[in-house]
Amino acid sequence: MVTRVMALPHLTTTFTTSADGRHLELLVDELTEALEETVRMATGPTTHLEWDVHLDYLRAMQRVARESLAASTTG
Repeated sequence: MVTRVMALPHLTTTFTTSADGRHLELLVDELTEALEETVRMATGPTTHLEWDVHLDYLRAMQRVARESLAASTTG
């Protein structure tokens, strides 16, 4: 069993690799929220700093998603 603690600007969640797939469900929920935030930012006033922070967050989510998917297929 692998436990991963994500410490991202908008997220602190523990993902545990298990047969039930709950960690992937949490990840999908977080990715959906990140997409919604991207849409809000794209349609409203934002600064370059806000975009920089958000893009860093999305890159971190991408990395965690890849790691979680790899762990779920090898676990």
